[in-house]
Amino acid sequence: MPYEEFKAHMSAKYSEDIFTKGYAIIKKNSEIMFDQSDVEVEEYEKIMQKEIGTFIQDGQKCKDFVNVCSSYMIVNLFTN
Repeated sequence: MPYEEFKAHMSAKYSEDIFTKGYAIIKKNSEIMFDQSDVEVEEYEKIMQKEIGTFIQDGQKCKDFVNVCSSYMIVNLFTN
């Protein structure tokens, strides 16, 4: 899925402001997941949820947001 389609989908679900801020945080911290093999997935999720949780207060929605955006980045990393 092209980024613009992904952005439109996530913006419709969470709002453009939340998507933009949250995706930037995940992208900024992606090296934690991609470059540091000693970091567990659960630890990465907790780090991201702590930062993104400041504007997505619902714990499950925050976790879902982190998982979907992280998965999108991983898929694109290996397909581009």
